[in-house]
Amino acid sequence: MKAFKFFRVVLALVHLILLIFLFFASIFLMYVLAGGNINYPFELSPDIVPDSKTSLLSFLIFFLIVTGGYFYFFSILRKLAESMGGKLFTKDQVRGLRYAGRLLIFITIIENFLAFIISLPFAGINTGFSFSEMLLYTGIGCFLLVLGEVFARGKVYKEENELTV
Repeated sequence: MKAFKFFRVVLALVHLILLIFLFFASIFLMYVLAGGNINYPFELSPDIVPDSKTSLLSFLIFFLIVTGGYFYFFSILRKLAESMGGKLFTKDQVRGLRYAGRLLIFITIIENFLAFIISLPFAGINTGFSFSEMLLYTGIGCFLLVLGEVFARGKVYKEENELTV
């Protein structure tokens, strides 16, 4: 159970980091929308060159959508990890695993679609999302869907076992 407690701590830490990113990106987006002067005292990334306010707004909105999706995904995983400490093969765990799998696949598709759309008019923005990452995230999402089905069958077997005893 020590490894599972470590997993819950890591999930809580990732959840907190994503929340901090969302908070500061939202503040920066509001500042840019309010017409704030954009000076770049920092380098975003070697691939990201915000050459105009529009490209910066596009990138910030893209970042907020994707980070918000991952924040929600990790929220679901945290709830699942907390519920795994008690009974196993519950209805909520089955639903959570299936939902987390679908959400991860959906986030991956949306992230790639938005990266493609944003990179069309603004040659300076490269979101850096690769095809291999897309396959990895889609594979993890499919694994969560399969795990949800395993938990659904385990729930049925558990209920049958409780009735026979």
